[in-house]
Amino acid sequence: KVRKSIEYARKEKCICNFQNGKGYFIAESIEDAKRFRKQETNRLMSIWKALRGTRKFIEDHQNDPG
Repeated sequence: KVRKSIEYARKEKCICNFQNGKGYFIAESIEDAKRFRKQETNRLMSIWKALRGTRKFIEDHQNDPG
């Protein structure tokens, strides 16, 4: 329920969480917003790289039956 609320709120506000145990907060400075953007971009790139093998498998087998 809380995560869903945060998801909706993030469409209008810069809600950050630096994964430091202090929880979520609304950014009050451009520095916080930039730090959060960098953190999340790094997370996104890490996930994208981790999916490389999955993308390759699908590409290699997309014409296989079943």
